[in-house]
Amino acid sequence: MNQIKLKGKISGIEFSHTINDIEYQKANLYVPKENAEEDIIPLKFRSNSNPGYKDGDIVVLDGNVRSYSQKTSDGKSKVNIYVFSYLDPTEDLDIYNYFQIDGRVCKVDRLRGTNSVPRFQFILANNIISNLNKQKINNYLPVVLYNELSNWGTKLKVSDQVLIKGQLHSRFYKKIDNQGNVSSKMALELVATDIEVLNETHI
Repeated sequence: MNQIKLKGKISGIEFSHTINDIEYQKANLYVPKENAEEDIIPLKFRSNSNPGYKDGDIVVLDGNVRSYSQKTSDGKSKVNIYVFSYLDPTEDLDIYNYFQIDGRVCKVDRLRGTNSVPRFQFILANNIISNLNKQKINNYLPVVLYNELSNWGTKLKVSDQVLIKGQLHSRFYKKIDNQGNVSSKMALELVATDIEVLNETHI
């Protein structure tokens, strides 16, 4: 399972890439948050599935959360997160940001954060089948648990099968390179509000 429902303002629609003579576009979706701020969520979609959206239009869609690995200038690998959609409208017009995704825990982190807001992160391996060519797509998605869920999450083990529900959020952070230059970067993470262990393992 890998499903996300989003509602927000689309911006920056442009050509992305071509695969097997099929053209894809990309854009950002600005999704309102409860604190009056916005999440910036990268979208990718087939050009022929765009019904004519223009920058600034409000878009309501179903899709799935995907990842791909990219080599950076320093030779390291960076995992990029985005939402792929056929721009099929969701019937849940009142939902702005909600996902349900299952998969296997493939990496767990240590408990972080502050005493008041503890934070636990793990990587979820999720597999989906492409509607286009029926090939399996492997996604590696960062999941974050806060507060009570963070302490519960420390019990997770590699290879546990879990189902998570929550919201996809963007987060900005500062990065300092080897020359001391500071740049602002954006990361996407699945912030879980509910988690269920489907098949617990003991390794």
